[in-house]
Amino acid sequence: MREPSRPLSAKQKAALCHLCGRAWNACGRAMGYADVTEFRHACVFDVTGHNGLTDCDQLDYIPLANYWLAMLGEPLREDRTPQDALARSLCVLRDALARWEFSEAYAAAIMRSRIGALYAPGMSLCYMASMLKAEGVRQVTYTVINRGRERARKSAEAGGWPLPEEPHASASTLPPGGLAEHFGATLAQEKARSRTTRPGKRKEAAHA
Repeated sequence: MREPSRPLSAKQKAALCHLCGRAWNACGRAMGYADVTEFRHACVFDVTGHNGLTDCDQLDYIPLANYWLAMLGEPLREDRTPQDALARSLCVLRDALARWEFSEAYAAAIMRSRIGALYAPGMSLCYMASMLKAEGVRQVTYTVINRGRERARKSAEAGGWPLPEEPHASASTLPPGGLAEHFGATLAQEKARSRTTRPGKRKEAAHA
């Protein structure tokens, strides 16, 4: 039995429903289903064993999308979803390293100190992560984040400028509740969109 993952987001469900609708129009009508809803529920059950998209999680997204893409004769998507807790923890660790501009060698050094006498020269980051297991990798991630924030705080204080924003690649790594606002945590995509709208806003202000 696989480990549970996060439920599908509203955007993911909408994307899957759109794909399903196209597959229904292409060939679902000829398969004897009463309507697109019955067709979708049957497909979801065939692929995942769930009764509907509400019961599906992140590990179901790519298999479902590929099921309908195959019906449409379109290229399938590569499944890069981490399949277990350790892989997901490593994914979050790499996101934190990129956010705070630390190298993987930095994380490897932290892992070496956690492993202690069990460390042997030549051990890779992934191998050490497997020794620490998912919870150990999460602890390394917390260390990276805290050190990154402390470094940013000291630099901001020394230069007399505000604390920089924390661009997160995924909403799953955002701090909960008011902590996100406290640390200036934002989604990288939202930050990119805001940059593209700023010139327009400045033009409007100038015309005013």
